[in-house]
Amino acid sequence: MNDDIVIMMSCVQKKSASDVTTQNSALWDGWLDKYVKRLTADVVDVADVTSADSRRRNVMNAANPR
Repeated sequence: MNDDIVIMMSCVQKKSASDVTTQNSALWDGWLDKYVKRLTADVVDVADVTSADSRRRNVMNAANPR
């Protein structure tokens, strides 16, 4: 087995569920902060946010239809 994998497995085994939850929460918080900033930047110069959202949804659904 690769030494890096053994080291990672050892580190993971030493973490408590609380440690993992705290780390995951911090990662999600960071991701959400970046996402909110991106969404905010997307509408800075938009006069009609509802219309812009409708166009965004149409593009999204065209790329990823249900």
